[in-house]
Amino acid sequence: MTPGQITGVRRVSEPCADCIDGWCQMNCGAAKPDMSAFDEMKASIDRYVEKGIPAGGFLEAVLSNDLFGAFAQADDTIRPHLYEVVRHIYWQVPSGCHGSPYKVTAWIRHGGLGGVKQWKKAEDAE
Repeated sequence: MTPGQITGVRRVSEPCADCIDGWCQMNCGAAKPDMSAFDEMKASIDRYVEKGIPAGGFLEAVLSNDLFGAFAQADDTIRPHLYEVVRHIYWQVPSGCHGSPYKVTAWIRHGGLGGVKQWKKAEDAE
C-alpha cells in the first residue's frame, strides 16, 4: 500500500488534507481503533449465543447473513468494525445459530446454547 491509495473509510489518528472529521478514505496515517464499540458488540453476541437474547438490528442482520440490512442499520461507530464482527462470528460462534434468518429465529426461540443443551438433554432422557 502506498500513501494516497484508497483502502476504505477508516478513522485515523493523523488526518491528511483529504480527511473529514478524522475519517479518511486514503492511507494517510495509523488507524485509530474504537474497540469499545466492538467489545460491546462481542458482549451482545455472547448473550445471544449463550441465552438466545436478541442482539439488535445490526447484529441480527449480520447473523442472518443480510449484508445490505447490516449496512443499513450500522451507525458510524459500528460500521468500521463490520469485518471484525463477521470474523468473530465465523470463527467463534456455533454455526447452528447464524447464516440465515431461520437459524437466528430458531436460536432465539430455543433460548440459546443453554436452551439447546436442555432440549437435547431432555430428548436423550426419553
